[in-house]
Amino acid sequence: MANLRFLIISTRIFKAQLIMLPTITMPHSLRTLNPIRWIHLAYMVIAAVLGLGSWWINGWVFQNLEVSSGINLIYWPHGIRVLTVLLFGLPGALGLTLSGFIVSPLIYADQIWMTVLAPFVSGLAPYAARRMILLERTQELPHLERLSPKTLISLVTLSALFNAGGHTLLRIGSGFGENHPAEFCAMLAGDLLGALTLLFGLNLALRAWYKLVQSGRRAKPESWTTNDE
Repeated sequence: MANLRFLIISTRIFKAQLIMLPTITMPHSLRTLNPIRWIHLAYMVIAAVLGLGSWWINGWVFQNLEVSSGINLIYWPHGIRVLTVLLFGLPGALGLTLSGFIVSPLIYADQIWMTVLAPFVSGLAPYAARRMILLERTQELPHLERLSPKTLISLVTLSALFNAGGHTLLRIGSGFGENHPAEFCAMLAGDLLGALTLLFGLNLALRAWYKLVQSGRRAKPESWTTNDE
């Protein structure tokens, strides 16, 4: 998980640079506006793009694992949601909610209540888990790179429970679906498997990239010495 912490540190640096960007590139008349508002808007846009992209990729890769409309046994977007909310906070959750309003009509078709309310469950479930876990364990320290694997798994699990439970209640209330206990179990398993495979896969990819960079740095002095000879 050290490489996931490295990703979070890098994202924090990127966020700091984004905050300074409006004061450099904007006209003087707009520089008087609070740059924090602009950066929050940027976070929302990034989160919405990540939400849409992960949903499309997941449907393309794991379409054979779809149990019913909106339920997949491996659901990568849940991992993206947890990471997005960890990195961007409430603006990330709002961006995920906005992307849900684009996805929901494609999933639930004529189910008006599911189309309107499901995006709020998808976007706010990881944020609610973040608030509960971080406030309880770390007093919501700003240094998210200090999150332990245990805390990250707790976030994924609680968020999956909120998401699966909220969607199941909506399905029951709107009369959508049939075997709701089975749908709850399938959605919970899909969120957990999808998030864990994504996070640990990302961890392996970052580890491999880090080793590649380190090997490249070690190779440079050797090439310089051979050229000098």
